[in-house]
Amino acid sequence: MEAGPQLDRLVAERVMGWEYVIDGEGTGWIDTATEQFIAKYSHEDPSQPEIEPPPFSTHIASAWEVVEKLKTNGMLINLDDDGEGWEVEIFEVNTVGRSGHCVEWDSYASKAPLAICRAALKAITLSK
Repeated sequence: MEAGPQLDRLVAERVMGWEYVIDGEGTGWIDTATEQFIAKYSHEDPSQPEIEPPPFSTHIASAWEVVEKLKTNGMLINLDDDGEGWEVEIFEVNTVGRSGHCVEWDSYASKAPLAICRAALKAITLSK
């Protein structure tokens, strides 16, 4: 999947745990863990466009929110710039008794935000 709003929505929903809601007070993204609105607008102003999630797949500051979310889920993230693109590796380490078990998901893209989002979606989807 290429960078852009469609990928950003998937990341918002699957990785960040947000939900797009329409209720009596307004419309926007809500963090399902905290039940707090991330972004919202009032129904009283119909000229407001649909609220898009942050540009996770195209801006590094927004992509870094994804990295921080993964870290809070106990995952380790490695980013490597090879001069032509970015490889992102995400590790989940489970320790049972004395033997450890490590699971890895990775992605490669020309830009770091895109690689982060692709790897994050793999990690969240396949770790369940």
